[in-house]
This record gives sequence, structure tokens and C-alpha cells, in this order.
Amino acid sequence: MLRLVCIFTLACLLGVFLQSTLIHGTVPSAAAPDVLMILVVIIALRVRTVGAVIGAFCLGLISDFASGQYVGPNAAASVVVFSLVGAIASRVYADRALALMVIVFLCSLAKSFTLFAIYSIYLDRYLLETLQYTFLRILVLEALFSSLVAPLVMRLLLLSQPFRHISRGAGSAAYAWSE
Repeated sequence: MLRLVCIFTLACLLGVFLQSTLIHGTVPSAAAPDVLMILVVIIALRVRTVGAVIGAFCLGLISDFASGQYVGPNAAASVVVFSLVGAIASRVYADRALALMVIVFLCSLAKSFTLFAIYSIYLDRYLLETLQYTFLRILVLEALFSSLVAPLVMRLLLLSQPFRHISRGAGSAAYAWSE
């Protein structure tokens, strides 16, 4: 269990560094792969427990803290992504890179729409219109980058075998990954 926490902490720190510091620090309006959302998808595909939901929520909070704006929207969006993937995890054979890419692409769009819905409730009209222009401009590009990076993140996590101590669900195709 300690190995799993260490590996995900390292992946999380690398994701925050890549997304917030390296890419958004140099070009704020650039699209960057959302590594933390990819980790939420991987957790949702592999583990469906209350602890996993809390882990997804914590990954969203880390994303909120790294963005430096509002606390809560990314955490809520991460729980939405976890719920979506959890709902289809037993029906999807996510061993193939293409299936993982499609799941991550759709989840990235779902996360972006969840963030936009939360922002539209709490922000005033002027700020929302400014956000809407930037948001819609990079929405698909960021989802595409995230889906392209997802198989690489998955492969790196599988090489370190962080899920070998977690019991597998009976008959679930989502747990059929080769390790």
C-alpha cells in the first residue's frame, strides 16, 4: 500500500509540475495534458472503493491548489470523472491504448463542462464571458493532449506494478489488464 501511495504521489507531483509550472507557467493560455485527471481515470478503472473516491477528490484539490484560483471546482469535477468511469468500468475492456484514449478524451470533456457549469454559477457575467472564450478555445485541444498522454502514463504505472496487491473484481473486464 505504501508503494502505491508513493508512486501516485510521484505521478501527481510530476503532473502538477508539467501542467502548472512547465506549460501554464510559460504560456498561460496553452493547452496542457491533464495528468491528474488521467490518474483519476486510472484509479476509477482499477479501484472502486470509498478510499478511491477520496483519492480522486484529493487529486482534484491538488489541481485546485496548483491552479491558484478557486478551491473546489476541480475536486468536484474529479469526482464527476470518477463516477463516470466507475459507471462504465465493468463494461469496458480498457487494456487497449485506444480504449483508454477515448475514455480519457470523453472524461476530459466532462471535466471541462463540469468546471464551466460550476464557474457559470459563481462568477459574474463579465468574467464568465472572458472565461468562456478561453475555455472553448482550448477545450478540445486539452482533451486531445490528455488522451494522447494517457497510454504513456498508464504504461509507466503498470511498469511499477502499483496495483498488484489490490483484489480484482470477479468477471470485470476493467480488471483484465496484463501486469
